[in-house]
Amino acid sequence: MSQRVYVVSQQLIAANIERISAVSWEGYQRDGRGAVVIDAEAADTLEGAAGPLVYVSDEEVQETGRGWPSEEVAGIVRAYDPENEVIVIVKWRGEVGVYRFKSPTSPPMAHAGQQESLR
Repeated sequence: MSQRVYVVSQQLIAANIERISAVSWEGYQRDGRGAVVIDAEAADTLEGAAGPLVYVSDEEVQETGRGWPSEEVAGIVRAYDPENEVIVIVKWRGEVGVYRFKSPTSPPMAHAGQQESLR
């Protein structure tokens, strides 16, 4: 992964951390373990909305035969703590960045906050 993809990914994740965390929890509750995928090409700006955030479950990846970007990523998806961590895959200009981190707001809390703001 190039340094540029790393910088783009970090900016998008920082600008959308609460939303990413909420989408991660919603997807986990619905589909089980997985990752949030961001197509950085669809972002408005690097500091703004990341565009559509798509949750892809491990089960879906296995069923379609696409697989994760690497065996290392597959292991991360199997090992992360969905209540406290988020897996994000950022696609940008043909490259892929994969990140596992603890969100400042836990995924369940971020999701609850998002649901509350919709009321």
